[in-house]
Amino acid sequence: MVRLRATLFLSCAVSALLASLQGGQARAEDVGRGAFSPSLNDYGTTGLLQMPNGRMGRDGEFSLGFSTSSPYTRFFLTSQILPWLQGTFRYTDISYASYGIVDTQSYKDKSVDVKIRLLQEGPSTPEVSLGFRDVGGTGVFSSEYLAASRRYYGFDFTGGVSWGNMGSRGHLPNPFGLISDRMKVRTDATSQGLAATGTLSTSFFHGENIGLFGGVEWQTPVDGLRLKVEYDSNNYQSEFQGKALKVTSPINAAIGYRVLPWLDLSLGYERGNTVMFRGAMVSNFNEDMGMPKLDEKAPLPVTGAQKAAPPTLPNQDMLNTSVVGASVDTLFDTMQQHGVVALSVDLSSPVMTIHLDKTSSTKAEDLAAVGLTVAQMPTVSGIEKVVFRASDGSTLSTMDANRLLQQQASLGGAAPLAEPSAADTDVAGRLFKSLDYYGFTGRRVAVKGNRITVVYSQGKFSKLPSAFGRVARAVALTTPPSVSEFDLIEENAGIPVGRVVFQRDDVIAAATSQKSIDELWLNSETPSPEIPQDLAWNDNKDVYPAISWGLSPNLRQNIGGPNNFYMYQLYANATADVHFTHNLSVSGSVSGNIYNNYADFTYDAPSNLPRVRTDLRSYLISSDVWLDSLHADYVTQLAPDWYGRGSVGIFELMYAGVDGEVLYRPVGKRWAVGLDVNHVWQRDFNGGFGLKDYDVTTGHLTWYHQLPFDNMTAALSLGRYLAKDVGATLAIGRRFDNGITLGAWATKTNISSETFGEGSFDKGFYVTIPFGLFSTENTRNRGTFSFRPLTRDGGARVALPMELYAVTGPGDASTDGWQDSMK
Repeated sequence: MVRLRATLFLSCAVSALLASLQGGQARAEDVGRGAFSPSLNDYGTTGLLQMPNGRMGRDGEFSLGFSTSSPYTRFFLTSQILPWLQGTFRYTDISYASYGIVDTQSYKDKSVDVKIRLLQEGPSTPEVSLGFRDVGGTGVFSSEYLAASRRYYGFDFTGGVSWGNMGSRGHLPNPFGLISDRMKVRTDATSQGLAATGTLSTSFFHGENIGLFGGVEWQTPVDGLRLKVEYDSNNYQSEFQGKALKVTSPINAAIGYRVLPWLDLSLGYERGNTVMFRGAMVSNFNEDMGMPKLDEKAPLPVTGAQKAAPPTLPNQDMLNTSVVGASVDTLFDTMQQHGVVALSVDLSSPVMTIHLDKTSSTKAEDLAAVGLTVAQMPTVSGIEKVVFRASDGSTLSTMDANRLLQQQASLGGAAPLAEPSAADTDVAGRLFKSLDYYGFTGRRVAVKGNRITVVYSQGKFSKLPSAFGRVARAVALTTPPSVSEFDLIEENAGIPVGRVVFQRDDVIAAATSQKSIDELWLNSETPSPEIPQDLAWNDNKDVYPAISWGLSPNLRQNIGGPNNFYMYQLYANATADVHFTHNLSVSGSVSGNIYNNYADFTYDAPSNLPRVRTDLRSYLISSDVWLDSLHADYVTQLAPDWYGRGSVGIFELMYAGVDGEVLYRPVGKRWAVGLDVNHVWQRDFNGGFGLKDYDVTTGHLTWYHQLPFDNMTAALSLGRYLAKDVGATLAIGRRFDNGITLGAWATKTNISSETFGEGSFDKGFYVTIPFGLFSTENTRNRGTFSFRPLTRDGGARVALPMELYAVTGPGDASTDGWQDSMK
């Protein structure tokens, strides 16, 4: 059974709404005679009708559609994964065959296609692709082909050779039969039993004969209108279960029209006697950026926002007569060394008040040095307090003379580390308010020398530079000119994930278009994201506890089951999160049924292993109200480049327990390594707090690697799974320009294909969708939805509350998204 955890809105929107939200104007590369745009065939791959061609779609193209040509109805999902690699997942309804396990519906075949470009079209060469149809399913439509396409004006000509089901007309002997007689014999997975289904075919390019196919696609002068004609190399006499279909002609023809930039329709006539209809929703993950952001804040100004200086204080004697001689010289020397400029100094024992000029340094360490000098002056007796006042008369700092002397003694004569001055506190308050303008949360601020360090968090931008630039504007607005360096640190889930150091002059120049963004980037530094420990921090005391909650409708879907092809549950979901500190949080989720068709849900998949996942039906039908999750999480940075997480509670619908994770992710490197270990108990079916007798310790050592091309990431995990089997999982994904990530995984453990059951091993694909694509507001929130052909017990893992690799990876601070940094 395929389990697609998604809302209906999102499952359709990824292919329909993304393009339509751009405004409805067709681009030249989408439709029209200005540029050639390959279209899809009945199987969902780029091609003619039944036959493929040598073409690839545009990089990042994604299609969700169906075709019907009796006795077959196909539902497909196709992605141009890489410029040279196309993948298709497909369900085919075969109307003349029954499901088999339970006789309540017609047979549904699952299959995967892969198409690889070998040669790109050039001035004198065609585009050539090698394809594999039904490469990892039951083998009902198992075929291989080599296709070449060449365009002349509006006509795109295709020719090719095919093996297997596609090549059943058998025009020529299989040339590979000359190598070995075994190449003349072809078998499919269904002839080898259920245990062989889902395995990679071993009959590639096998068969006694091969077929020849060809055709042409004409993009007419009418924008979006296409005509197709092909010669079909399949004779349809050896279809599933030996069925022979009636064929009166090998010529197929169709007319297609791109109705909207995101909607493509086709009508055709196949086998000389059958009407075909095909529809597909099309998007491009590198081009369709979703809805415009109507809530985008106007950029904060970077100059001219400071208060005008008040009138200079009336002239007074610089010092009372009690302060004389060498002590005065010492005090003046200290002031000069630390940039402290005084308008006047008043001594009214036991308080000395120093009035500062507007040009004076107000840094905490500079004021502390002057205060210590006053406390040490032998000619001044009875001084208990040293007060610094700004030029507007406000108090910047009040220091205890005796405490200054004690701190100096404890530090071996060194100047003490002062507490945050009133001036620093005032700057921090103004900065926190400015960050709130952007929807960011200021966590901590410290000023040391000419550098201000700002720790903040935000949930709007997935690209770090987009947030860095806005924070830099806020810092430039709220700090005095003496602060010339901006050290900005972004936190996510309580740990620093990105850091940049700007020069004030570069920020102002870039914000006022006196310098380019490239110059800002080149002059910046991106040190390791860690929190300095030697600073006098101004903490934002209004942050914790931070409480958030939400209520939304959700749709749970199960596609492809034997009882009913489409089963669903509409339910209400309430969530709540409480952050007690920046490291510690508690999160929970509770749901209640609104409507479902689970009355038809009676089938439990057979299993030769502990039922760690195949009891899904019992969890779904046992209660109308259930607790999805309730867990506490502690996340921290253990050391530079080292991160840790501990979690306890109810993690998911089926499991509760304790979990710990450690991640080593060196800054500036493409790789990381993590270890997670957990002990979990299986939950009762009713979704409450009860636990079943089954418990298990699982854990995985995972190597992560960012591949040096096309924003791809690979992860290899080795460890123990829920059914106590041991093995490895390989996952590979690509992040496209609009933030969507598509990926696939496969798990193989130490259990045999026979023990695993139908499907042979766990596998599937996933899509991670930024919710901001469908919103007028920027948001970093996203959802990951997995899609697996079958739910089985082998290779199963517990769904954990969070993974440190995802928490620490919102973007690359050194390269990603700088063009948006000063907006």
